[in-house]
Amino acid sequence: MTIAPCKVDGTLLGDWIPATAREVKDHAIDQKVDTLLEQKYGEMKKRFAQEAALQGRKYTILEVKVRKSS
Repeated sequence: MTIAPCKVDGTLLGDWIPATAREVKDHAIDQKVDTLLEQKYGEMKKRFAQEAALQGRKYTILEVKVRKSS
């Protein structure tokens, strides 16, 4: 895949770079991500999580790594 830094509206702020991603399935990391999101978004995170749970949706955690150019 390729990724690029951007604003919240998708306006590019830099160049596209190659990267890889994988789904992370680890309870300790789930807890850490949940804590970080709670610290950053507070009540808004709680409301979105509650709504997602009521709708049967689950979060997916992705680990993204920039690939080194050859």
